[in-house]
Amino acid sequence: MNSGKALDDAPILFEEKEHERASKKAIPLDPDSPIQPRLEYGTRLHRYMELVDFKTKDTSFILNPQERAKIDKVLSNPFFKAIQGYDAYKEYAYFDTKRGTTGFIDLLLRKGDKFLIVDYKTRNISDPEYAEQLSVYRENVCRLFKAKKEDVRCFLLPLTGDSPQEIELD
Repeated sequence: MNSGKALDDAPILFEEKEHERASKKAIPLDPDSPIQPRLEYGTRLHRYMELVDFKTKDTSFILNPQERAKIDKVLSNPFFKAIQGYDAYKEYAYFDTKRGTTGFIDLLLRKGDKFLIVDYKTRNISDPEYAEQLSVYRENVCRLFKAKKEDVRCFLLPLTGDSPQEIELD
């Protein structure tokens, strides 16, 4: 016997919260900002990498020919041949209880007890903050999968088509 409101009738209250991430803090979306088109472009390229099948490398779903060519160039990198046999987790989400942050790893690859963390970048892969970001990712992969630090390698992958750069961490 149900004497209350049906679950579908119960009000759901949503409260906007600012979520901190392991990566750089999100810049508020301002349609008039001069950097807005770059942010949208980077978001689109990340989304394409999330959607593409690394086995078939089919990018026909990308309608913009310049953007499709860019992603095709990235996928032609020997790195994508080398990761065959790895389980791929795209946009791997986790909650970091130590920092109270949410993390999203662009690409987490696993083969047995070996892990590769890949973070996509649309420009400037030499930013020193990226090493800290990857260190946080590695710490959480070690915690979540009970992996050893030496079994987790970290890479920055420029979406310009250049080769991934392995980042050595302490």
